[in-house]
Amino acid sequence: MGSVITVLGWLLSPIISLLVNRFISYLFDASPKIQELEIQTVPKLEQMLRKIEEERMHRKAKKERSAVQNLDTLAKLVKSALYEAEDVLDLIAYHQIEKDVIGDDEPQGSSSKWHPHIDDAIHACKTSWIGRCITTLLEWAQGLYRSLRSRSAALLPISRSRCCGSASDSLLERLSCFSGQFDFIRCCQSLFIWSVNWFEVARSYRDWFYDATGITATGYQLEDGTAVYSFMPAIARWKLRKRIEKLENTVTNVEKSHYLTQTSSGAWNDIVNMNRRSITSSSTRKVFGRDRERDMIRSMLREDDSLPSSSSRKCYSVICIYGIPGSGKTTLAQYVCEYEKEDKYRYFDTVMLIYVSKTYRLEDIFRDMLEEITRNRHSEINDCKGLEAKLVENLRGKRFLLVLDDLWVNDENHEKLLSPLSVGKSGSRILVTAQSKEAALGSNRLIPISDLEEEQYFSMFMHYALDSTIFDDREYIPIGRKIAKKLNRSPIAAVTVAGQLWRNPDIRFWQTTANLDVLNKTKGALWWSYNQLVVDVRRCFQYCSIFPRRYELERDNLVRMWIAQGFVKDNDGNNEDVEDVGQDYFHDLHSCSFLQLKRKAPSDISTGEYFTVHDMFHELAKTIAGSDCVKIEKSITEHLPKHVRHLCIESYSEILFPEKILELKNLRTLIMCYSVERMNQDDFERVLKKLTKLRVVHLDLRHLSRVPPCIGGLKHLRYLGIMSPPPHSLILPAEFSKLYHLQELSVNPNTRLHCPSQLKIANLINLRYMLTWYGLNIPDVGKLTSLRALYHFYVRKEKGYEIQQLEHLNNLRGKLFIDCIENVQSKEEAVRARLSDKVYLTELTLRWGGTDERCSKKALESYKKLFFPPVTEIKQHQPPELQEEVLEGLRPPSGITVLCIRDYGGVIYPSWLTGDGCDKEQEQDRPALQNLMFWSCKGSSDPPKIGEFFTCLHILSVTDCSWNYLPVKLCRLKTLRELIVQECPNMMTLPKLPQSLKSIVISGCHPSLADTCLTPGHPNWRRIKHIDQQIIR
Repeated sequence: MGSVITVLGWLLSPIISLLVNRFISYLFDASPKIQELEIQTVPKLEQMLRKIEEERMHRKAKKERSAVQNLDTLAKLVKSALYEAEDVLDLIAYHQIEKDVIGDDEPQGSSSKWHPHIDDAIHACKTSWIGRCITTLLEWAQGLYRSLRSRSAALLPISRSRCCGSASDSLLERLSCFSGQFDFIRCCQSLFIWSVNWFEVARSYRDWFYDATGITATGYQLEDGTAVYSFMPAIARWKLRKRIEKLENTVTNVEKSHYLTQTSSGAWNDIVNMNRRSITSSSTRKVFGRDRERDMIRSMLREDDSLPSSSSRKCYSVICIYGIPGSGKTTLAQYVCEYEKEDKYRYFDTVMLIYVSKTYRLEDIFRDMLEEITRNRHSEINDCKGLEAKLVENLRGKRFLLVLDDLWVNDENHEKLLSPLSVGKSGSRILVTAQSKEAALGSNRLIPISDLEEEQYFSMFMHYALDSTIFDDREYIPIGRKIAKKLNRSPIAAVTVAGQLWRNPDIRFWQTTANLDVLNKTKGALWWSYNQLVVDVRRCFQYCSIFPRRYELERDNLVRMWIAQGFVKDNDGNNEDVEDVGQDYFHDLHSCSFLQLKRKAPSDISTGEYFTVHDMFHELAKTIAGSDCVKIEKSITEHLPKHVRHLCIESYSEILFPEKILELKNLRTLIMCYSVERMNQDDFERVLKKLTKLRVVHLDLRHLSRVPPCIGGLKHLRYLGIMSPPPHSLILPAEFSKLYHLQELSVNPNTRLHCPSQLKIANLINLRYMLTWYGLNIPDVGKLTSLRALYHFYVRKEKGYEIQQLEHLNNLRGKLFIDCIENVQSKEEAVRARLSDKVYLTELTLRWGGTDERCSKKALESYKKLFFPPVTEIKQHQPPELQEEVLEGLRPPSGITVLCIRDYGGVIYPSWLTGDGCDKEQEQDRPALQNLMFWSCKGSSDPPKIGEFFTCLHILSVTDCSWNYLPVKLCRLKTLRELIVQECPNMMTLPKLPQSLKSIVISGCHPSLADTCLTPGHPNWRRIKHIDQQIIR
């Protein structure tokens, strides 16, 4: 009877579960709380934080220390609550994605696959407390029996003892055998295997019963199709509700603070918020009142070396500009450099402007110097000695001007920094800017930075406050003069405050600002300017404090880190792209000098705009961020706060890797900057296991070949950067597909990514950037429809690697290199790639006969070497006629500015390139190319017709082609500036060339072409004589 009840209970369990879960869902339903958290609580916390920071600024201006301390404590509490709220919402979103993904992946009968989970559970028992308890219990029983036996033997007569002894020995042997040989796991597994077959038969009858009663095997759905089971377990929902209630209590308690109940003097900010987003450009940079100092310094740079100086025996002498932070030292030094670089007489062979700061590394300084000289950072050199040798080679015998901006006193690396400069030519100069004259490298040529004259200062202020305005500004001038007078001629305060006034062209805003006492000090002015930013932009600025001083922040990369942290939001509800919103945030900070442009160095994976944070702004960010953002210098962690959210390791040590870092359970960011030593794999794995709230991870690792499976536990992870020395091949685990929130995976350019077949790449629905030059050895990339960056795509004939994978990747932007196009089987396949729909692409390379990266034994040539590739003979495996059809089908989008066709073997070029047979609509969609390249196109001796069709073309490059001549209508390309012809042995003559050409390169072609181009009077010579720069060889 009992067995019958058991079977009936098992069969009826779905109905019982349905009723129980409906009750639990009602009891622990947190849906209203979640909605309230997102719509009300989070905005309320942000508003509170804004009020607290504004009140703190005014209390600090009044020197109310006790109030400032209380407000700091209050701000820390609100920040912690805000982080907690974001984590809660993030976790809910994770489980929702997980539910959707699992629901899509699992078949209808997947619930029957319960036995793998049971098997895993049994294996888990082997090392769990269950197995240990059973073993301990048996050992205890065995010991107890021995004790009883020994005592009874002492009390009983010998004969009786012997009699009992034989029996007890037998029992003890059995117990011993049972204890020694009992394997709990093996026993359970045996029972499990024995029962599986029986259960599979019973399951089929129960499934039939489900169908008969209308209950589905997965999810137990109601009639209307809504699932009774939430995507989170009931106990998890109960915990979630408790966390939300705790947050609500925090909000209630903070609201009672008398600091927030008072009317804030900063409440008037609301009158101008409507004008912030309508302004899209900032004032142009201009130098005021420094012409006299500029000319004086330029004169000093040319003075005779016989003047007394402690460095007179060397080939260089030193001049130092010193003054307090924000006084204009860097601006003056830059002003001098600009004039020296533009000097037509070029007194100095090379001019180098280098930012040093307090925490500089010699390697970075040497790379910066080399980039200034050669336009190349020489990333192939991995050690400081090699960089120094390269620097000596490029400086030998040259008169140089080296500007060392923000040099600090008594730095132990000064001697090493100056050592490669001794090979320069006599008359070289070093111009130093520093906060103290003691940092002048022993020079007695000291220039204290002077204050600007009042009218010059006012002109500068008004330039940044009203530049390019289109309204009558007469009533603003007297108010602006009053504000400028409060700033005590501080250049950094003028630029920053004026920038905020420029962004808020409301006369009431100006009038209120003019009455603020907080502007009387430079730090107060910076605080005020910070408080004009919206809350999300403030958080972005605070985040910059985790980086070292003067650290180069690459614009796009920093914006993506902000996005990963959840700082960037489309609060206006315009469905604006989150990257565009982030760029607006960046512009807000740049327009008010919170971020300052240092250099531009475009690369294949970024725009190459690098910015730095001025020291005074860096101090401000550190003060505001408090214990949220921390840097570890020299492995010192004694004062590491427990509630750190963002951590930067400047100096990693394998021996001293602190356990304190692994205790930071709320850590969201872990990055490494400037660290000489790379993190080992064991520490990396410990980080992934312990710090489960991480959202941004960017680490330099030591020869990592496989990402640990435990990375699947990072439910909040959005940004993963793994830098490891070359050569490098990285295997992603199957658990990687659990990173549902992941937005970016960034690895070294030469890293090849591989993954097991179990990795379900389609699960990564939020993945937007896969930053690797060598592409991916991952099938079904086409399912990543959010993907924005895919620099290299290899076409194969295997399933999951076809060119059709590109069909729905319409968010791709920037560069795209499509390799191995010979594996495309037809024009129809090419058309299905829908390249013309990828409107955000700007550069496209189409290559036949490439090397599949699976089979490559040597590193593929870097995509960086875009203009002068090594010429190699590629064996074609696709008929020329098919190549023509495929290329016709690969019509690029109209927004393409750079196009490269490589190893093409067809005779005819596509209509979208030549214009043949195109209607008016197709002509309008023709790409507005600026750079057009043909490499190793050997299918025909005749070039394509390009003529007047590309009216924006600036560069034409022809390399290793079988053409007999260049396109005949090149003269109609009125914007063509550069022509490159290399390794074209059949080419002997040039057509008429446009007058717009400024540069021509002819190399490795037919000998007669070079000879005639150098022979005065020859037609080829006459066709190029108007070109300024000529390289003929």
